[in-house]
Order: sequence, then structure tokens, then C-alpha cells
Amino acid sequence: RKKLEGTVLAKHIVWASKDRMCFYVDNTLTDPDSKSVDPQVRLLCEKTEEVARKVAQRHKLPIRWLKFEEKVRDVKEKDETKKTASVEELFQLATKAAGIKDKKELLVLLHYLSNRVVLLYHP
Repeated sequence: RKKLEGTVLAKHIVWASKDRMCFYVDNTLTDPDSKSVDPQVRLLCEKTEEVARKVAQRHKLPIRWLKFEEKVRDVKEKDETKKTASVEELFQLATKAAGIKDKKELLVLLHYLSNRVVLLYHP
């Protein structure tokens, strides 16, 4: 650490602190089922799952959002040539498939699905 302080590389490194963990990983040991996996990799996986569980518990989504997401996936599967849709087309789909009647809610949902890479939405 001391060797890197004051160098160009130092600004690209995040050091461990009381509230921030660092994982020093040997990525030459790649088989996750093997006992030879770097223990830091196992710890990293455990911490990632722990954070994911906490985040998942905080987000409660309306069922209609899940219905709309499922319908979007169905449309993408059925017609692989369909690459674009207008907000109006999506609003009609959302209304019919999921009972979403508010365009503002749809726009929030489109941002959410874009963040999850279900679809690409850019206003």
C-alpha cells in the first residue's frame, strides 16, 4: 500500500476501511466447485449474496409490474424481429396485460426494467 501511495495507480484503488471490505482474490483458481478456490472468492460470494438478500427484501414490486415484465418477455420471444416499440404501444400493452392505467407509473416501470436490462428505455 505504501509503495502505491502518491502514484497514478493510487487513485484507482479503494482501500479497506471499517465500513468497506476489500477482497484480495487469486483469480487463477477458477473452479467454484473445487476445494482449491481462493477463500477470498468464497467470502466475496457470501457477502454478495448477503447484500443481494437485503436489497431484495427492501423492494416490493406491484404484481402488475411483474405481469408487464412477463408480457414484454413473451413478446420478445414470440417476435424476435420486433426491436422497438413506442411508449404508446407499451402503454396499450401495459393496460391490457397488467392493468396499468397511469402513464407516469409506466414511465417509472420502464426506467426500472431498463436498469434491469429487460428492455432499453431512453426518453
